[in-house]
Amino acid sequence: IKDSTTEKNGVIKAGVGTAGNAINICGGTFTLESGNIYSLNNAILIDENAATVNINGGKITAEPNTNNSAVMYVSSTSDTVINIAGGEMVGCNGILLWNNTKINMTGGSIEAKGHTGIQGNGSKDNTEITISGGTVSGYYAAIYHPQGGKLNISGGELTGWTGVVVKGGNINISGGSISGTGAADTYRPVSSGYVDTGDGLYVEVFDNSTNSENYGTPVVTVTGGAFNSTNGA
Repeated sequence: IKDSTTEKNGVIKAGVGTAGNAINICGGTFTLESGNIYSLNNAILIDENAATVNINGGKITAEPNTNNSAVMYVSSTSDTVINIAGGEMVGCNGILLWNNTKINMTGGSIEAKGHTGIQGNGSKDNTEITISGGTVSGYYAAIYHPQGGKLNISGGELTGWTGVVVKGGNINISGGSISGTGAADTYRPVSSGYVDTGDGLYVEVFDNSTNSENYGTPVVTVTGGAFNSTNGA
């Protein structure tokens, strides 16, 4: 998709009430170069078949005031690849992903005004998220990673109430900036979700063997990067 108008104000718009997705991808390759996509619900839904999504520019908005709307919602369990090199994404949630999804982010921005910038699912494994540039911000966490998968951070700027929350998978941090800006709170392991502590990096090990979200034991390797907690968590 490319907006060829001089004004660059073309919009693909969907949603009646809180229903409807602007773009539904069921396979193949989708590329956004410029223009605007807007929905009251999920702006882009990826389901059914393997797909590749390239975001190089433009703006994608999932109405931030619609609870649980996402800029991208990946419900497919087939191989999905999301490449983000530019553009702007704004929603209640940024990207919600299931298993067998890869995200490669080298530029652009993701802003979650109600929940999380990038969020996995504790029962949906085999994901790979690589951040080497761009910005990810969340009202709560920039990234919530409860699943069995890989998270590689070598650059970019990640900011949230709690910066990055890890409950599962293999995490490698070698660069970038990770900040927690929320109020400091006490670390308290919980069976589902997490307690925002205001930390830059939050790692939790919880025995969830009787729960469908069996996080396992996360492995975290830190060789670089800058970590900050605004309120001293």
